[in-house]
Amino acid sequence: MVEKDYATFVIRIALGLYILVWGIAKFVQQDFWLQMFPMIYWGLVVGATVLAVFGIVEIVLAAMLILGWKVTIAAWIGFLIQLSTTVALIGRIAAPYVMVEADPVKPNIVLFGTVVILGAWLALALRGKTGPYAIEKYSWDLCKKRAVLV
Repeated sequence: MVEKDYATFVIRIALGLYILVWGIAKFVQQDFWLQMFPMIYWGLVVGATVLAVFGIVEIVLAAMLILGWKVTIAAWIGFLIQLSTTVALIGRIAAPYVMVEADPVKPNIVLFGTVVILGAWLALALRGKTGPYAIEKYSWDLCKKRAVLV
C-alpha cells in the first residue's frame, strides 16, 4: 500500500493560501503597505514598484506551493521572507512578556503567530517533499512514461 503524505499536502496548501493573501494585499491595500513597511522593516521606505515586486514574488510562491511545483525551493524562500518579518517584529512579539508594565491584552500578542508560521515554513522546507496532488510528481511521471515509449 502506498502511503500518502497528507500532512505535507495540508501544510503546503495552507502556506500557499497564507502567502497568496499577503501577495494580493500588496496590490489591494498598497497605501497601507507603503506606510507599514517602514514600521515593520527597520525604517525601510519602499516605493510602489518595489512593493509590487514583493507582491508578485509572494503570489508566485503561492502558486508554486498550491500547484506543488518546486515546493522545497518555494518553502525555503518563504521561510527566509517569514524569518525577516519575525526578526523585524521580535521586539513587539516579546514586549508583552518582558515588560513589567505591559498590558496582557495587547494586540502585539497576535504577532506571536509569526513564529508559528515560521515553524511551518521550516517544517515544509526541511521535509523536502511535495505530498500528494503535486504537479511536480505528475510531470515527472509523464516524462518517465514518454521515455519508456521512445
